[in-house]
Amino acid sequence: LIAFSVLREIPTRDAEADREKIDVLEAMPGGESVLGVSFGNKVRQWIHRLRQNQTHNPLSLGQGEGRTEVECNIISPYSHSLCNHIKEVVASEIDIETKSLAAFLLHILTGHVDEALKMAPQLGGDQIFQWQREFQSRSMSKSKWSYGPVLSFGGGSGAGFQVYCREKMLITAGGGGGGGVEMKWSGGSWNASYSGGGGGGVTIYPPGVPGGISMGMGSNGISSRFDSNVSSARFRFYLPKVMKIIKACPSKNLHLHGGGGGGGGITVTNSPKVGGRKGRETPQDQDSQDRTYNLGYFYFYFSDASGETGSDAESCSHIPCAQWRSFAKYIRGGPCANVTCPTIDDSR
Repeated sequence: LIAFSVLREIPTRDAEADREKIDVLEAMPGGESVLGVSFGNKVRQWIHRLRQNQTHNPLSLGQGEGRTEVECNIISPYSHSLCNHIKEVVASEIDIETKSLAAFLLHILTGHVDEALKMAPQLGGDQIFQWQREFQSRSMSKSKWSYGPVLSFGGGSGAGFQVYCREKMLITAGGGGGGGVEMKWSGGSWNASYSGGGGGGVTIYPPGVPGGISMGMGSNGISSRFDSNVSSARFRFYLPKVMKIIKACPSKNLHLHGGGGGGGGITVTNSPKVGGRKGRETPQDQDSQDRTYNLGYFYFYFSDASGETGSDAESCSHIPCAQWRSFAKYIRGGPCANVTCPTIDDSR
């Protein structure tokens, strides 16, 4: 699969902005800007409902996104449709909203562990195996799709959060996954290998239970299962005890921290794929280089902003007004209080 950390000096479109530590960058292809806001907002909404709409500490937010523009004649010279589909597959493996990651974790935290297990394939495997079926169908049709110069592509992402009352951790939750396609030489021809999967879980820390109680699960995109040595009955038994502590915790002592990130890319060759990966038929081919392109990445974090000063606290002013619509009613006071957005109700 793609080694996302190795971009081989391929410049990204937002490289200059990244060096200047701009918190909000451009949207990835096919995705909404500020991907982490929705994840954090859903967690915040859950706590808001659990605590019966009590006022909470404000949030400190930060994130970045970027991508490299890769022309379709590099990926698929004879079919821009195939090129765009490949980009969409990578984007779906990066986007935690497509994976419904927040909903997956919150299903566990509300005791609906069986429903969460049904969602596990969405964390990485579903997308790649749906693509496998589509590609195989189109390669046999009039479209005659072929991977051509593509050697591999894929993506992945994950996110998590923690809840504290005073200095006591009550919940830690996280998950993610990914998938990709890799071309392999076998049986005298190039063949595509598809793989994907994901998983996640929650650990709660009720009083008197050292080490906490965990509930985790995973999927390879085809079958899903609970982690070994977990008990859904035991988890459900202790879950209300932890929820009771969260409800009773004074607002000034309740703290939420979270974040995540992801990325994806594609590797292509500028010479025909012949014989095998170690052999080229001509001197020119021997000098060729495979190129890896970053098709998209993102990162985000959120935490209580009480007590923060300086640039971290001021990061709220960098969030576009459009992103505050869903957050406004959950943010009170602190460094975010002075954000001015004409489209947001002043009652925030």
